[in-house]
Formats: sequence, C-alpha cells, structure tokens
Amino acid sequence: MTKKFFLIFITLFLSPDELKSNYSPNNVKLDISYSTEFYDYMKVLVEPDKSILFWSKNQSHIFFEIHVRLDGWIVFGLSPNGSLNGSDVIIAWLNNNGIGYFSNGHIADEMKLNYDIGFDWKLIYSMRNDEITVFKLVRRIKLCNQNNNKLAFNKNGNYMIFAWGNLDQEVYFNNSNEKLFFDSFVSENFECESNDLRIKKETFGSKPVENYENYAELQKDAYHLYWNISNGFLIAEIHVKTIGWVGFGISPDGKMRDSDVFIGWVRDGKVYYSDRYVYGRRSINDINNDIELLNAFESKGYTVFKIKRPLVLCDPDDRSIETGTPFVIFPWHNDDPVNSYEIYLNNDNQSTQLNFFKKDVKIYSGDNEHVYTINLHKKIIPVNYFQYCQAFQIAKNLTKKHIYKWSIELPLIDPHLIAAIKLYECSHEYLFANEVNCDLSLNSAFCSESSIGWSPGAELVVSLPDDTGYPIGTETDYGFFILNVEFIDDEQPFKFIDNLSIHFYLTDILRKNELGSVTLGTESGPLGILIPPGLDRFPVNTYCFNSCFENKFDYVTFVMARPQTRLTGIQIFTKIIRNKTDFGYLHKSLNHNHKLQHFYELNPRVVVTKNDSLITQCVYSTKNLTKIIQGGLGLNKEVCLYSYFYYPRLNNFKTCKSIPTFNDQMRVFKRLREQNVLNFTNFFNNSKLATLYEAYDSLNRVEEFNDNVIQSFFSIYLSSNFFAICDGSFNYESHERLLVKSFNQKIDQCNWKINKQKNQLSPFSSKSTDVKQSFSYILFFQSAIIVLIKILL
Repeated sequence: MTKKFFLIFITLFLSPDELKSNYSPNNVKLDISYSTEFYDYMKVLVEPDKSILFWSKNQSHIFFEIHVRLDGWIVFGLSPNGSLNGSDVIIAWLNNNGIGYFSNGHIADEMKLNYDIGFDWKLIYSMRNDEITVFKLVRRIKLCNQNNNKLAFNKNGNYMIFAWGNLDQEVYFNNSNEKLFFDSFVSENFECESNDLRIKKETFGSKPVENYENYAELQKDAYHLYWNISNGFLIAEIHVKTIGWVGFGISPDGKMRDSDVFIGWVRDGKVYYSDRYVYGRRSINDINNDIELLNAFESKGYTVFKIKRPLVLCDPDDRSIETGTPFVIFPWHNDDPVNSYEIYLNNDNQSTQLNFFKKDVKIYSGDNEHVYTINLHKKIIPVNYFQYCQAFQIAKNLTKKHIYKWSIELPLIDPHLIAAIKLYECSHEYLFANEVNCDLSLNSAFCSESSIGWSPGAELVVSLPDDTGYPIGTETDYGFFILNVEFIDDEQPFKFIDNLSIHFYLTDILRKNELGSVTLGTESGPLGILIPPGLDRFPVNTYCFNSCFENKFDYVTFVMARPQTRLTGIQIFTKIIRNKTDFGYLHKSLNHNHKLQHFYELNPRVVVTKNDSLITQCVYSTKNLTKIIQGGLGLNKEVCLYSYFYYPRLNNFKTCKSIPTFNDQMRVFKRLREQNVLNFTNFFNNSKLATLYEAYDSLNRVEEFNDNVIQSFFSIYLSSNFFAICDGSFNYESHERLLVKSFNQKIDQCNWKINKQKNQLSPFSSKSTDVKQSFSYILFFQSAIIVLIKILL
C-alpha cells in the first residue's frame, strides 16, 4: 500500500522548568505517562493521553522517548520553518509481534517523502506493551555537512512536527501550520563532529612485482603479503614499510616461540636471508633451509622479499601450512640486525590467522547484466528474538540461470550483533508468507539450508569455480528463499537492520556442473551439543549415515566447504568412511577460528560414493569457562556444521546430520541424578523429550564438573547410538555409531621424501656412510647448541 502522511502540528514552548518525567521501573506495568528511564522534560503531544514526548540533552546529543497509544505509524521530526517542505523526519511503526519499520527521510516539494541514505536519527529502542508503542531516539544536536534536508538544532529554537495514523489507513499530507517549538539546545562552544566517512587515501607505497591470486594486509599501512599456491608450494611476496629486517613464518598458536620463520634484510645492496626456528624468543638458523629466495630489494623506504617454500615440511623444526586458518607471524624491525645470531622476536602481537587457500574474487565483464537481490530493509527486530526470518518468492518470470557469484551487504548500523546469515531453499509446495516463524519454517519438510551464507570472518563476496554454477529460476527444485539472521544474543536491548542484502550474479550460459549443497553436522541445540567447561579439547562426533544417501547416487563430487562453529570451536573436519576404513579427509580445518570462517575450494576435488559414510567431528576448547556450553542460537551457544557444495545436484541430498538417541542421553543423565549432580523429574508428563530439556536446564545449575561428570559427557558422543536426520526428516531408528577398523594407506609425503633419498644411495656405498656420519655429527652439535642455549637463557 502506498502510504501518504497526514501530519498534525502542535504549538508548544518548552522552557527549562518544564515538568520532569515520571519513571517506570521494569517491574511496573508501563503506563503511557511513565518513561522507561529518567528524562529532564516531558510534554503531552496529543490530549488527553494519546501521545507523550520525553527528552533530555547533553552538549552534543538530544534523546527522545515517544509514547503513542495506537496500533500504527508515527512521523516525528524537525522543520526549518514550521512547514512541511524541507522537514527532516523519522517514520516508524511496530506490528503486534514487535516486528516493525524505522527510517529517516525528508519531505521535499509537492509533499513527497524521500528516504535518506544516512542515519542522522538513530533508533535505540522500541517496544509494544499492551496498546502502547514506545520509540527511543537519539540525534546529534548539530550536524556537519549540513544541507537543506539535514537540519541541526540551534540556539534560537526549532520547529518540531509530529503525526500518527493507523497502519491500515491511507495516509496523506495536511499542512496545518501549527508547530512545536524547542528552545536553546546548543551551547555556544559546541564543536561540530565530522560525519565524513570517506575512505582515506592509501598511504602504502609499495606494489607487487607480479600478479597474485591472494592478498592480506597483516599490519595496517606497514606489512602487505601477496601469494599464490602452486604445485604444493607457497610463493609469497612480502612488502614491509621498513629498511630493516623482515620476517614471515608459521606458529603453532600465534606466539613467537616454537615458530618456523624466514628472516631477511638488504644492506648496501646485498641480500641476507635464512630459514629459522624460534627457541624461546631467539631465532636460530635451521640446518635444513626450506626457503628458496626468488627476489629481494629495498626501494623508497620499503623492503621486498619474494620467497618459495613447500606447503608440507618434514623437518621437526619446521611447520607445514595446513588448510583452515593457521597462525602466521610477521615480525619486522626498523633496523638491520647488528649480529644475525642475535635476532630476538619479542612481539606476540605481530601474529594473526590466515586462510592461505582462498582466492580473491574474479571480476566478470557481465557482472552487472544479471543481478538478483533479496534484502531486509529498515527492519526493527523484537528484543527477545535470537533470530529473524523473512521469505522471498523467486520471481516467476525468472528463467533458469546459474549463480556464479554472490555478495552480501551487512548492515551499516551494529553489524557486530549478527552471529550468522543463512539462506534456506523451500520447495514450490511451500506456503508463502512474508514474515515467517523461524522454528516452524526452517524445520519443515519443505525447506533446507543452502550452503550460501555468512558467519564472522567469512568472505562477503564469493565466486564459484569456473566450471560450476548454482541454479536459480522457475525450472529449479525450489521456488522460495528464507533469509535467516541469527543474533549474538537475545539480551541485546534493541536490534535494527537498516539494510542487509544478498546479491546473486547470474549467467544465461549454464555451466558444465550444476551444484547442490548439503549441510553435515548436528542439530544446533542441546539435543546435539553439550560441552563441559574447563577442558583443552572436547570432541563432538556427528554422522552422515550411508542410509541417508545410498539409493540417491552412485557418486558425487565435492568442490567447496565452509566449516562453522561459535566461540569455543578450535578444530572441525569431515572424514570419509568406506567399508569401515578411514579413507581420509573430505575437508579439514585443524586451526579453526570462529572469527575466520571462510569458504574453501577443495583442491583436488573429492569424490564420495554410494557405499560411503561420513564422520564430522568438531573439537571445542572450554579451558577458561566455568559453565556448560549447550548447542543453540547466539554467540554463547555452539554449533557444529559443515556446509558443502557438490555436483551433480540432487533434490534429495541437502541435509545429513545426527544426534545421540534420547535413551542414551537419558541413561547418562539418570546416572548423574543418582549421584546428586543433577536434579530433574523422572518422566515429565511421560515425555522423554520434555524430561531431556528439564535435564538440560538442570545442567546450567551444576557448579563443579569433576572427572566423573566430564567422562559422562564424553560417553554421550563416544558410546551412544544416534538418530539420523536426512533432508529434514527425523529418523527415529537407532543407528550404531560408525566404527573404523582400519586406515587407508595413503602415501605419507615425508616418508616418501626420506625413502626417495635413501634409494638414491646404496646402503653399501661409502657416500651413504659418510652422509649418515655427517648427519650424526650435525645432530650432536645441534643438541649441544640447544643445551648451551637453555643454560644461558
């Protein structure tokens, strides 16, 4: 419905001795005349008790709280002269469920409402209480970059406008020349605060010599890294704003100690470099040099090194580069070392985690030709919501195309409140409604989670491999999207999405391999995840049983992966089990970081057959926690999910998860209750599920987790049988956990290298003996040096 705005103006003068506000504590039922906090002033806007305005101010901002007794919209704002034209306003409303709308704009000529891109007004709270709607706003008193549509409060007073109406009412403008007048809000000494958000001109003055697929700024305006992965090698170009020494290496935990590091410098045109390991804080030359120098120079205050090193290293003093987000260190100094043997690495802040296997997004000439967008716009989310869902019908006139790339725009306001963005596909039989109940829709038989999504640290722009595409349009197996936004917690006093968009880039030329997506792991709730506190490592095993797909395909090829946990996840991997034999990893993230949850392209791609099963294991660390962590929504709960893209696409292979059976979980909890650890009803209304949830609630009250309690939790995932969850259907048939009896003997790269070297030397040759003796001497002197260093340190 096109909304026009009917505005009623009220004439008032608000003096410093205006009536103070009444204050309603949280435990008192909200009355329209009671504010949610203390304010300096209040005024009835519409008699007798239709609307009340409360406000306070400081030297830079003014704070408003508006109470309205109606189920409808309000317009509230600032007028330049008491008329409508040029007024700077907010438009807001709430539905009965607390979901609503907020935007700011200005009224232009001919009474036309134009929406502003920025947010001079900020909504900080909203609620519905019985028949009363409350909005709390804040606005800067004086604005920089001021124009006719962005009016500042000034010391000579301002006109305010206010209007209201029902949501089902056609709204129109009526310029009644009445006005609301505010007096002397601005101090003479107030200084304008800049709103200029333009990106500063880059100050880093060194560019790569060659083209690279990947780039990272490891230290702002100081250390840039460019790299490629090729044939088992890392080829990296390091640019550092220094004329001193530079370093780059791999760390086990983000600390300098025990790291494998390259260090180099240029002095008087001569290049010095070495492969080192860090003992304590001191860097020591490695006997085996695994670094190949490709280029090095100093130029205009920058030092540049181009190096090559293997991804897999077999020297015990070296560290391999694994998939996931391994720790990297990037030490550097303003000066060259005086003594190359005395280079100490003291700054543990010069470290981060990095996905070496990502690729920067490709730009296609047709990017702007076909873009399909879904978005949430100016959306108010109720206070107690952990998540919000909105459905979108795929345009009926959209013929089948392939998505080759997507980009996600996060909200400008408070994007840190979002824990995850997920996209669900729903079949053509789904009963469409715009705003949907997340619990009902996402767990229905008609909808399944797509691998398209975002979580903290993930790329905002993702390109699919060149020979693959994701289908969209009328000839696909889905006709609707549900955009699901999860928040970090439900205690956040206010949630507002100014804009959240997913842009799909489409091509008419269908690609060779049409992708499907499948999600592995377990349910995001206590039924799937219970993690005791105080542990360095706690594994949770989940299963994709063969029964979920044995009759659906002969084989599928996996091409991309995205592992997902929350705060405590440190490792996650999926293994292929074939005939009770461990056939190796489908994908692994052995250095997992919840802040860096990337998409990974599988290289080489991995084939899964109809005879296989899959084990996904998530490992958590709770050593600094004192309370149990349960699965669920919110940043302080946990998930164990692995999203994969594969081909050929199947319409019945989209979810493959598991949870421990109710009986096995109850067996553990009853034993803990007998030991007086838990306190819950034996059987609540004869419902196992209700009893389980009562037991989960009892777990939150446990103060001490001794070894016996912890072992009980281990047994849930290591000894239980499991229910299978296949494509939204819950299989109550008990499945035995997958037992691995043997391991597929794959070539160990380190053993292969050692054996190759041995085979090149005859065991009876003098050269072989000399090498062995030399190596023994080297090991002896190396051990002696290490002992001496320990004594000195």
